[in-house]
Amino acid sequence: MNPTLDAIFVATILIHSHIGFQAVITDYIPQWRMPTARKTFDWLLNLATLLVGIGFYEYETNDVGLCEGVKRVWRAGSVNDATIGKVDINTLGHDGKLKHLKE
Repeated sequence: MNPTLDAIFVATILIHSHIGFQAVITDYIPQWRMPTARKTFDWLLNLATLLVGIGFYEYETNDVGLCEGVKRVWRAGSVNDATIGKVDINTLGHDGKLKHLKE
């Protein structure tokens, strides 16, 4: 769809998640009681945020992007989609694969 809109959504999700998890760390790991654990969790949160940011970047540049991905998940199963969505149990073979798909 729109790379600018995707970038805004990704930035919002990253900032929102980081601030939320930072609040959890602040609430449940008091610095006066466990200073080493607190510093460790703060750095782990920073590392996790960086890794998720890299993952979002890869998804945006090498795949369909956030908006298109959400759109595809939202519409999965409503149009002739054999891989995602509702599957009739009677169409499954003994190995769990759909019978009518060619390999």
